[in-house]
Amino acid sequence: MGRAFEIPIPGIDVAGPAKIDGNRVNRFNVVLSDGGGIYMWRREGGVTVIRNTVTDGRGTRAGTPHASAMTHGIYLDDDTTGVAVSGNVVHRAGNFGLLLHNTRGISVTGNTFAQNAEAQVWLLDDSLGVERNTALVFRDNVLIDTDGRPSIAVGSNERGYDFAAIGEIDANRYCAPYGEPFVRLSAPELPAARRDTTLQEWRALGHDGSSATCPFALATFAETGRGPERVANGRFDTGIAGWNVFPGTGSIVRSTALGGSMQWGAGANAPGTDGNVSTAIGPVSAGQVFRVSWREYGAAGDARLRVFLMRNSTPWTIVTEVPRRFVSPSGGTFVQHLTANATHADARIAIAGDAGGLPVVIDDVSVVPVTGRTLTQDERLKLATNPASTARAVVLDAPRVDVRGTLHAAGSTVVVPPFGALPLFPSP
Repeated sequence: MGRAFEIPIPGIDVAGPAKIDGNRVNRFNVVLSDGGGIYMWRREGGVTVIRNTVTDGRGTRAGTPHASAMTHGIYLDDDTTGVAVSGNVVHRAGNFGLLLHNTRGISVTGNTFAQNAEAQVWLLDDSLGVERNTALVFRDNVLIDTDGRPSIAVGSNERGYDFAAIGEIDANRYCAPYGEPFVRLSAPELPAARRDTTLQEWRALGHDGSSATCPFALATFAETGRGPERVANGRFDTGIAGWNVFPGTGSIVRSTALGGSMQWGAGANAPGTDGNVSTAIGPVSAGQVFRVSWREYGAAGDARLRVFLMRNSTPWTIVTEVPRRFVSPSGGTFVQHLTANATHADARIAIAGDAGGLPVVIDDVSVVPVTGRTLTQDERLKLATNPASTARAVVLDAPRVDVRGTLHAAGSTVVVPPFGALPLFPSP
């Protein structure tokens, strides 16, 4: 066991067979980049990386020709094979919590990856190595995002990449309570060379069939006050009067579901990427925050909606938007805080369907101006870590909820296991 702090280069550079056990690596790559808190290149078995705590990877663009700082928590580089990564905690790496770059036969089990800047895990294949990310075992890990980043990014610069042939990925927990967990796929033949997929779409590739998510939702904005409702008809009890349908194909209609609601994909009509409904919400000011909410459900599979505020006259300038919203078949409540980036005397809320032919129903649409502030990363997640060999007791200063949805009262004591972590969120 050891400690390494304020390291100009990678924290631990593995040069041969080794057991990297119980170390604490903090603030690494502060001068050079393209490295990791724990790094290895072309290691062929004989290495275990267990029970380490890796935090706060800085990175500097001065150390790399790339736009990215290239700083990762645990980094297994070109042609590394047969390595076990188990029971580690990786928090706030400058890019990815774990990067597997052209590897084979890697076992990744029982780790916690949280609040890493670009994604929690990146599985990358390219022409720099001989091996490909295959025979992977990735199980019993917790992946936590609080900032709208992918849980996992998977990709290659080669055409015809087989996303289903990576290995065994299952029994993990994907926790993104301020949004929803998603996987980013990258390949030359994909639109814009990448695609963000829901967990259900990811499961269709044979991965994470028994994995779970966090059973609660949270807001990144702490409200201190609310203004008047801006939507005149958000309940659709008698119709969708006041809402404009574009391009007017008839695929968006009033439904009797939810006691009166609005439905995309009515009958045989599939909602297109440009189809939207909108209604006036009055004036908006630059920097003004609005709470946008509705009830929703999708009939089957994964439907998608996006929401944006826009100017209520030509040119139809978008003031702010949420570019992706996955709608669960089981339904739920959408709540998002949008900040206007311009001032307009009159504006609209628009909701666009991109559901791949699946019906989507929403009701109780609401837009209200709010006051308050955006939560910091520290406020969004309290990650209680324990880099010691004995259990650590922590007394909570406020009500908290863990990744399984268990509520812990203020003043109660929780136990962090040896070399482990206990992720805690504000009480919903």
